Amino acid sequence: MSGTIFLVFVEVAIIVIGQVAFKIGITRMGGIKSLLSITDLIKIVTNPFMILVLFLYGLGFFLWAYILSRVQLSAVYPIMALAYAFVPLVSLFVFREPISATRWIGIIVVCVGVALILRG
Repeated sequence: MSGTIFLVFVEVAIIVIGQVAFKIGITRMGGIKSLLSITDLIKIVTNPFMILVLFLYGLGFFLWAYILSRVQLSAVYPIMALAYAFVPLVSLFVFREPISATRWIGIIVVCVGVALILRG
């Protein structure tokens, strides 16, 4: 199971990198003006960062399928919560987004919770 746990951490990293690439891509294209805009759709599917996001999400999909074919969902899914902790941390460094004291507490609670789950 330890090899599978490693793969779950890889899955978390894929999610975090995907979210950062998503933010970079959508920012560089100037945002989305309308949900029904063909122009925005073309910008999205031709944006290198958005193509990376699609690749990462596809890779994550197949990795998650592989993981779930080997272990119980209830054993590994809680570890995915680390993405909720790591995305703000990466955003702090990449985008200079501030993290409030309340968010720091939440990040710590999530990490402690995952550590407890891994011990049990």
